[in-house]
Amino acid sequence: MSDEPAFDPDPILAALSDEGVRYVVIGGLAVAAHGVIRATADLDLVVAADWDNAGALARALTTIGARAHDVHDLDDRSSEISRESLVRRIDRRLRTRYGDVHLLHQVEGV
Repeated sequence: MSDEPAFDPDPILAALSDEGVRYVVIGGLAVAAHGVIRATADLDLVVAADWDNAGALARALTTIGARAHDVHDLDDRSSEISRESLVRRIDRRLRTRYGDVHLLHQVEGV
């Protein structure tokens, strides 16, 4: 049996919304919203990397039980879920109770 949670983006997006996180959904879920059938197993987000947004993001991620997806790919500081770590422009892959989240800070065109 896999330890991966079933992917359910709704509670993830609700937590982000509840905390007022500024973000844009990209990737498979974004194209699916436009009617393109595409399987996806994670939520790809571009997040604003400013101090206030990083705090809101840290609160939302804590609410949904986020943790580093693969700690071996990250140094100790980049695996933290805190305002101080999230304000840095480092892309992260996180696992939550509702599935995986890929946080990006800069994507051309977004």
